[in-house]
Amino acid sequence: MKKLFFAFIILVSSFSFLVSPVLAEDEVRKLMLDLKVKGFSQTVWQDNLSSSNIIFAPGDKFQVQVKIRNEGNRNQTQVKVRQTLPSTVTSDSPVEFTIPQISAGQDYVKDITVTVKNKTDVYKALTNNSLRFTAKSEVGTESSDFAAFYTSNGTKDIAKSNTPVLPKTGAASTLIFGSAIAAVLAIAGLKLRQAVRGY
Repeated sequence: MKKLFFAFIILVSSFSFLVSPVLAEDEVRKLMLDLKVKGFSQTVWQDNLSSSNIIFAPGDKFQVQVKIRNEGNRNQTQVKVRQTLPSTVTSDSPVEFTIPQISAGQDYVKDITVTVKNKTDVYKALTNNSLRFTAKSEVGTESSDFAAFYTSNGTKDIAKSNTPVLPKTGAASTLIFGSAIAAVLAIAGLKLRQAVRGY
């Protein structure tokens, strides 16, 4: 009987040893932050707002959706979210806030209202702006994303600033130059977004 018992123990131990590597799960920690934006008059969230979509004037408000997905297989705790805004806007969210936990495979979603400042803080000319959000967990898992939008109709003089702007009117060559700048900015933003997301 003892021999049979010891044989059973050895058999169970051997089986456990053989299958344990198969059952073991590698630790994966991955956050994916995605920003979407839209004006209050719009119905569809977008990655960026082009000047052909909508242009914001002083006092206008628009929405930003912050979505953070835990794509790993471990819970992410104490996730610090930080916003970096251009000088032309304010938001109804703190500069930094902490999410206690995002469970594996789950999303955290927060809608934020952004307000364009008054005329003295906004340029007269059509101006490209971008805002960025970064999320970082207590173990260092990090992700970030940005969203672009346009403003105009302020009183701030562009001649006193290095901020890039696009012309609203002018000769054909000026419009072509402005369109080229817009295309370069759009392509650079897309490539940066793809590099950050990995696809």
